[in-house]
Amino acid sequence: MPPRGLGALGPLTQPPNSPTPSNGSNLPSALSDLESFENLVAQTHDRLLQFRKLNRNDDTVTLLQTALEYLPKAGRINLMHDITSCDDMDVKQLRDHFVDAILKPMKATGGETPAITASPSKSATVLVETQKGLMLPPDSSSEPSKMKANCLERDDHRCAITNYVDSIWNHDHSDLYPQETITNHTECAHILPHALGNIDLDRAQEVENAAIIWAALYRYFPALVGEIAPDTINSNANGITLFVALHKCFGQFMVYFERMEQPNTYRLVWTENNIVKTLCPPVITFSAKDPSIPVPNPHFLQVHCVVAKILRELQYNI
Repeated sequence: MPPRGLGALGPLTQPPNSPTPSNGSNLPSALSDLESFENLVAQTHDRLLQFRKLNRNDDTVTLLQTALEYLPKAGRINLMHDITSCDDMDVKQLRDHFVDAILKPMKATGGETPAITASPSKSATVLVETQKGLMLPPDSSSEPSKMKANCLERDDHRCAITNYVDSIWNHDHSDLYPQETITNHTECAHILPHALGNIDLDRAQEVENAAIIWAALYRYFPALVGEIAPDTINSNANGITLFVALHKCFGQFMVYFERMEQPNTYRLVWTENNIVKTLCPPVITFSAKDPSIPVPNPHFLQVHCVVAKILRELQYNI
């Protein structure tokens, strides 16, 4: 049987083995001095300026500069350290690694996950090895079906964005709603794709790929550490109840949620004038009918938002 899931990617690009700080999570405090941060920014700019393209279509510098523009500060610092410690070949490998370990897996569905390039960073390589030892399959108590039921309960059996009542729920509880109530089929949308936790621990390539992906996610989005892992990919905080067409738009990064100052409040940003846009409000605030079930995690939504902005900026279709 051919490999599926993360194993279908084939060997992924490893991080470059350039010397970088060993603990990325401590970098923000180590760089609390503004001058040190500005020096790192200048060094990164100079390093990318010196990069020699392999050919006229080489987008290495453009991609890395775009990633630096949108990543959260802690992840940006880690990426700048990776860039400044690389030679030209390693910088190119770093570009491939970011695409393979961050951008492509975030668009993964089902058994479709692209092959991954490792990072040239020595510390990133260490993180990959650490992740292999921590790899666990999804917790059986958090199966997708249970996640869907919990998120439906939290979201009052409605699409969390449009308030359309779930069609099946409405059919079984029609006495609760006026006859003119708008209904639609809903699905539980994973913010970080379900495929990231769909790992066969008996397949070495699958475990290797998963370790590379999760190490990269933790390196460039450090707020994810301790919040989510392969075995908790079906956590309620990683789900949103959406009607089917909106779920498809969300999964294809045609819409993303940009965080606002008010708690759990987001601006919906569309990358094209899809007809689904006309059915959605410009701003939404997540709330929980059942307070024991957490609302969508802002750090997970930030990952989706950053990836969407990078894809939009570069007009990537991966």
